[in-house]
Amino acid sequence: RLVARSRARRAAGVAPADGDVDWGAPLAAACMRLTLAAGVVAGLMGVGGGLLLGPLMIHLGVPPPVSAATTATMILLTSSSAALVFAVGGRLPLELAPPLALTTLCGAYAGKQVIGRLVRRYRATSLITLVLASLVAASAVAIGATGAVELAKEDDVLATLVLRSPC
Repeated sequence: RLVARSRARRAAGVAPADGDVDWGAPLAAACMRLTLAAGVVAGLMGVGGGLLLGPLMIHLGVPPPVSAATTATMILLTSSSAALVFAVGGRLPLELAPPLALTTLCGAYAGKQVIGRLVRRYRATSLITLVLASLVAASAVAIGATGAVELAKEDDVLATLVLRSPC
């Protein structure tokens, strides 16, 4: 549909608005491959697909504020579904949920205020891209370090690497 709409707009002589993605078949196919790969990586590593797709949206020319908002929405949906799975499985420490939720809410609000002020002060929406890239890099390092530490704690490393039943 996106390709057909873009093609119809071009045929009608309508130029893409600032921040619109001008979809063509090769771009749409590449995006589908990349989003599939991002979904697989997100599922395997436990990170939200938004962290991986945010840079893709920036590359496509989506304005940084739109990319950041879309990324935040994807992360919210992924995190909420993961939390629900843990809650249903009885593996969610409910006593930690309220303080962690409050801390996350305060951190998100403070981060939005700080970035908003910096963007207005320096008139540089590229700061959002820089913050997004920094978060992706920090997440990758944290996930790798956490996995290495947990693996080092195990007596039988090969038994740790065996997939367990999710039931």
